[in-house]
Amino acid sequence: MNWATLETWAVENPEMALGALLILSAAAFLFARNVIGRVLFYMAARTATKSDDILVRHLRPFRTAWLAPLLVVYAFAPFFPSLQT
Repeated sequence: MNWATLETWAVENPEMALGALLILSAAAFLFARNVIGRVLFYMAARTATKSDDILVRHLRPFRTAWLAPLLVVYAFAPFFPSLQT
């Protein structure tokens, strides 16, 4: 399945495509929150320097995990030309 086939499928089935986009966005959020965020905390706790602890504390990886669904929606926005103004 290539991008052109996926795009024609999204145009022909907009409801299913939006549902798939929501599921993909939720999966991206869960991955970013549970995997990437916890790995950053683990790596910061293992080092002796305080600079990475401060960086992790101020970046708040669990809050920045909300960027993952936004990036998924942004990446797949061209598949929904009918929703664009």
